[in-house]
Amino acid sequence: MKTFGIIFLCLYSVLTASAVGDTLSLAHCQELAIEHSPLQQQKLYYQSQQQLKGENLRTNFLPQFTLNGQLTYLSNVITFPSIGIPGVAEFPEIPHTQYQLAVNIQQSLYDGGMTKLQQEATRLEQGIKDQQVAVDVFPIKETVSQLFFSILLLDAKQLTLKEAEKELEQRLAEMEARIKYGVVLQNYADGLQKELLKINQQYDQLGTDRKALMNMLGLWIGEKLPSDAVLIPPKTESHKPTSPALNRPELQMFALQDERIQLNQRLVSAKTKPRLSAFTNGGIGRPNPLDYLKTSTTPFYQIGLKFQWSPWNWKKSERDQQLLAVERQLVETKKANFEQQMAILLVQDRERIESLQRQLSKDDRIIELQAQILKRVSTQLENGTITSADYVAEVRSLEQAKLQKEIHLLQLKQSYFNLLTKTGN
Repeated sequence: MKTFGIIFLCLYSVLTASAVGDTLSLAHCQELAIEHSPLQQQKLYYQSQQQLKGENLRTNFLPQFTLNGQLTYLSNVITFPSIGIPGVAEFPEIPHTQYQLAVNIQQSLYDGGMTKLQQEATRLEQGIKDQQVAVDVFPIKETVSQLFFSILLLDAKQLTLKEAEKELEQRLAEMEARIKYGVVLQNYADGLQKELLKINQQYDQLGTDRKALMNMLGLWIGEKLPSDAVLIPPKTESHKPTSPALNRPELQMFALQDERIQLNQRLVSAKTKPRLSAFTNGGIGRPNPLDYLKTSTTPFYQIGLKFQWSPWNWKKSERDQQLLAVERQLVETKKANFEQQMAILLVQDRERIESLQRQLSKDDRIIELQAQILKRVSTQLENGTITSADYVAEVRSLEQAKLQKEIHLLQLKQSYFNLLTKTGN
């Protein structure tokens, strides 16, 4: 019998071989699955929103043009009595029908920093929305990881069955030679043949299950995977339970939300600052709105500066600041709750890693003892002192012991990788 170490090397060589179908790594599958997720399309829409909002804000310091027109008929107008003094002009008659057409141009000179802060707020809002997408797609990594390791486990089971099949085929060939010379009865060979058929049935079922899982994985990553695609187990430097720093997208989201609240506090303060703008207003009117005694259609214009300031708003700004302070505390509470939940989950993962390490330390000894038992039983089968069913039972026990170790190895690798994934590393 080959040692379990040889089985594991065979598994690794098969999984890393590039000649058999396509090869896929877990990191690549996770990357493809996230890229293929419809949620990623949201980023494009968010970028379009940010670009449009930014262009609108950039117009705040461009001249604002307003065209105004008015046509009115007045039932009563001011009339002036006739002076009747020679050499002195008479007062003009104010027309009942009056009109104006004017252009107003206003240029903001200082707005208390509002536009700059609003531009920062727009960029920050874009970052928050993008980060929300990262939070939404993060569970995809765990789902793909579960599928990936489930397929690796099926591969391990298939290899273990193949090893047991080789052992039984070798023993069947020996039994058939002994039957030919009348040393043992035919029922010895029939028992081995029956077990080989069972192994073939199990191998076929494992192949069906693997194909189904590969189809599911293909749907996640947006590619049609061949049935013989080879999965490469992720490499880890150590299976020891570590304490990597938490680097989840949720934490970055909390940080961005806190930054947005601080920016809103600055915006509240900016609203109380004075504003200064320049303006000009010019056009034609009848009568002239700046010289009402000019009753013909004449041009007019005015230029000036406009100052606005609301130093008192009945403590509304103060209350707004208090509301934002409460909102900031809520974000801190959510962050603390998330970190607490993650700490509990990571404790469970570390305990599972330590448990699997303890089990693996006993697996080699179990395999060694079962191999010795099978060696003795093999001799007894050759001497005809036990039945083929007894021998098959021990072969199955060794197969199960090897498979159990392979399961523990994959579970340990998966648990360690899940620990890194959950912490965002």
